[in-house]
Amino acid sequence: MKIIFHCYAGSYYSAVAAGVYLGLLPLDRVPEADDFARLPCFDAIRPKDYGKLNSVGQDDRGNEVYVLARRSLAGVAIKALRGIAEIYGLPAGELIFIDATGPLSNLLSFGGFLSVRLGLPQLGRPLIIRALRQMYPHFLTLSKAVERQLRCRSQD
Repeated sequence: MKIIFHCYAGSYYSAVAAGVYLGLLPLDRVPEADDFARLPCFDAIRPKDYGKLNSVGQDDRGNEVYVLARRSLAGVAIKALRGIAEIYGLPAGELIFIDATGPLSNLLSFGGFLSVRLGLPQLGRPLIIRALRQMYPHFLTLSKAVERQLRCRSQD
């Protein structure tokens, strides 16, 4: 199975959600800046990478995990990927799409703008991390929901 965490830019919501799901971030505390910085794809996806599936690891069941920056085209991106999977004969349930978008945050948006658009990560990254720390419970809840979804699928 392929699990694809997707969000607008791919570098923040999806990277953190995938990190929690894969056990790369703690479940018992809010991560520190260094914890976020170690994540694959964290603050690393640039406009040239939009629409590209970025592998971030494999879960304990052997499922491949990806993040996707899909801008505001979630429906289009998912439909295209499902169509490609169908062309190549993958079973319908082989792809799982997880919308990792969390609570909207002006702090995160502004930090991302500084880091990515203006090329000033030294200014943007602390704002991004502050916002992600504030919304960390969202990522814990999302990870539990993904686990439940996979358990249900395995029982079918």
